[in-house]
Amino acid sequence: MNKKITAALMAVLIAACMLMTGCSGNKDAITAAGTGFLDGMQAGDLAAIKEYCTEEFAASEDLNSFDVESLVANFYDSMGIPEEDLGEEAQASVREFCTNVAQNVVKSYEITNVKEEKGVGTVTANIVLGFDPDEFDPSNDPDTAAKLSSLVEEYQNANLDELLDIYQNQGEEAFYQRLYSDLIPDILAVYNEQLAAAGELNEQIELTVEQQEDKSWLVSGYQEYEVEDTEETTGK
Repeated sequence: MNKKITAALMAVLIAACMLMTGCSGNKDAITAAGTGFLDGMQAGDLAAIKEYCTEEFAASEDLNSFDVESLVANFYDSMGIPEEDLGEEAQASVREFCTNVAQNVVKSYEITNVKEEKGVGTVTANIVLGFDPDEFDPSNDPDTAAKLSSLVEEYQNANLDELLDIYQNQGEEAFYQRLYSDLIPDILAVYNEQLAAAGELNEQIELTVEQQEDKSWLVSGYQEYEVEDTEETTGK
């Protein structure tokens, strides 16, 4: 064979090998970013999630479900009380409940496809949510409402005289501080029971993974799609 032709063919083959190796490297990096991101979701660890996503995405509200601090702040905002007004046990129960929520958003996952098109990677995975958000609504659940009503009634019967004394001698603010500090741990215990009973939900998630200026690959966003339940779900 002509040496020039041989040399040309070798150059083409080497270029093809380099191209294939480059694509494989990108796919591995895309997979690693997707896996790290999903691992962080499964652990309910926002700090771990942020290691594998862009700064812009990390600053968005899309990841609030995994942000324990944000969940804690929203709890106190919804109650209309400062955190420092509660006793230590009540504060701990709020944080434990919010941590439980964050760690149960994603129970397991299985990556089903990884691809790169026009320089943008996509990681597709089947995920199992630890609870169905549509089913977890303590305020509209009759059983939960009944438990809470009974809990509050029993507490009032057992502590009414002491509560009245606090109200009369220390004022309304002290009254509510004592009431909330005593009741919130028991109320959140009921909420945790309802969270566990809310049922799992199967979804599909598509992560968008983009190469950064430093050549690293990071998740820049995602889309979720509800899928039909299956009898068996293989999770990580």
